[in-house]
Amino acid sequence: MYINHLIQLICIRIIYFGFGDSINEVMEVQITERLEVSVAYITAKGIKFNDLYYTNGKMIQLGWFERALKKGEWKVPIIYDPIDVSEIYILHLYQVINASAISLSDHKINSDIQKLYFEAVQLLKTRLKGESKE
Repeated sequence: MYINHLIQLICIRIIYFGFGDSINEVMEVQITERLEVSVAYITAKGIKFNDLYYTNGKMIQLGWFERALKKGEWKVPIIYDPIDVSEIYILHLYQVINASAISLSDHKINSDIQKLYFEAVQLLKTRLKGESKE
C-alpha cells in the first residue's frame, strides 16, 4: 500500500513537471493511473528499455554512457506511460530525469550511422574539454 502511494506521488510530481499548473484534476488521475514502474539499463548506447534507446543531456553531462562503456551496464528504476513510450522518467536520487527515445530498436539502427553519431559526440566532448582549458 505504501509503495503504491509513493509511486502515485512520484507520478503526480512528474506530471506537474511536464505540464505545470495547466493540468486539471481529471487529466492528472487518468495519466497517473496508467503510468507503470519498471527497470531500464544504462548502456554505452543509451538507456535501454523494451528494445528502445533513450537519452538526455543531463545523462551525457554526468558521463553515464561512458561509465557504462568502461565499467559495464547497470539498472535504474523508471516510470513510463505504456501508451506513449517516446519518453521515460528515471528515478535518480532526489530527482526525476526524463529521457527521450533516440531509436526504435537494436535491430533498426544502421551501424554506420550509429558509429558516425558516437564519433561526432566524442569529437564534440574533446572540443569542449579543449575550450574549457583555455
